[in-house]
Amino acid sequence: AQNLGTLSGPFVLTGSSSSCGENGTWDASDHDWFAFSPATGDPLRLRLDMWAGDVDLAVLDADGALIVDGAQAGLDDEELDVALDPEEPWLLRIRCWQGNPETLWRLRLL
Repeated sequence: AQNLGTLSGPFVLTGSSSSCGENGTWDASDHDWFAFSPATGDPLRLRLDMWAGDVDLAVLDADGALIVDGAQAGLDDEELDVALDPEEPWLLRIRCWQGNPETLWRLRLL
């Protein structure tokens, strides 16, 4: 996972997914992983904007256990509100369910 360090708003990260899931599975999907710690224990609002694909956002603990998942069917942007312990490391996972090669996304901490 790429280490983003300690996050506080406003924060913006952009990227693209080189491949998306197909045939109802995540097998071919590009998974982007980011490690981070929140600056405070206050709730974070994470927003994932996407273009030309269905990209999903999830927050996991350092062991990979799912904390919150914004996976929604469709091309609507996703938004998660979550309070996390600033003393612990956390993971963000962005993965493409359906879309075109090089589906673009933008992650914002609001």
